Amino acid sequence: MFQNALDEYIRAIEFYDKREYKDSILYAAKSYESTLKVICGKTREQADGLTKEFVRSKYINDIPLQVSREGLRTNVLSSLPYLRNQLKVGHGEGGENILITPSLAKLILNLSATLNSFIVEQYKSYLPSPSNA
Repeated sequence: MFQNALDEYIRAIEFYDKREYKDSILYAAKSYESTLKVICGKTREQADGLTKEFVRSKYINDIPLQVSREGLRTNVLSSLPYLRNQLKVGHGEGGENILITPSLAKLILNLSATLNSFIVEQYKSYLPSPSNA
């Protein structure tokens, strides 16, 4: 179910190890979007729409009410797409040459892993329990 997302994340790590930080960020973001697409049942949606769909879903019903759904979406779930877009990874840099440091690339790798883990765990918590029949 999540094999494509895992494969993309592995590619992100491989690019990071080769110091190809833009490609690492690109594949970390792809992994996150792929995970959201599986959970939300969408195939052609972008990150903004996917995060909106996720916070409207039942998968966050157990999040405390003190955490606003929109705040969770804009401040946490959109953090990786925000960084990718600001760094112009996957969109073309135009005339700018944006230098990406190893620590920033590592942050984005870690965000991808953390966000993927969170949304998959939330998804799994709503799957029916296996019967003991």
